[in-house]
Amino acid sequence: MTGTGDWVTPRRGFLLPVKALSRVVRGKFVAALKQEYAKGRPAPVPDRAGHNGQAWRGLLSVLYRQDWVV
Repeated sequence: MTGTGDWVTPRRGFLLPVKALSRVVRGKFVAALKQEYAKGRPAPVPDRAGHNGQAWRGLLSVLYRQDWVV
């Protein structure tokens, strides 16, 4: 918006850069998930070897490796 309150059309067709926004959303989601995990929610699910820490790190790795579409 301009100082007069008029809408300004984005130059590239998007209001925000898509890649940057997807990284921010991913970071916020993973941060919230980590916070809930620290509180015991969701309940840690043990992997086949019975080590829930390894399964948790594997999940985080997958979440960070994946490109998110928002």
